[in-house]
Amino acid sequence: METVEMTIHLDAGLHERFTKVTTNRHQMAEQVIQELVRDFIDKAKVLISDDERKQRQEAVEFARASVELEGFRISPEENAHDLRFVNGEISLDEYLEYRKPA
Repeated sequence: METVEMTIHLDAGLHERFTKVTTNRHQMAEQVIQELVRDFIDKAKVLISDDERKQRQEAVEFARASVELEGFRISPEENAHDLRFVNGEISLDEYLEYRKPA
């Protein structure tokens, strides 16, 4: 496996606490950070291309315009849900499931 070097800046207090925890657990900081990065990627669920993101953005904007032309307002919760879909955090099925009437 090829590796690359990555430099990050942390708050001094956060770095100190992180170092204490990894030392107490006898873990290498590098291994912990790699695990955190893997978990972060896994939580994203869906990794999409720039083209896919653009298509999703255009579809959401079209739907919003249609809803607003009908005189309805889009809630902050719906805006956040739209953004999760556009960013690839959820699939189309997950996006549509949220929209189903109760």
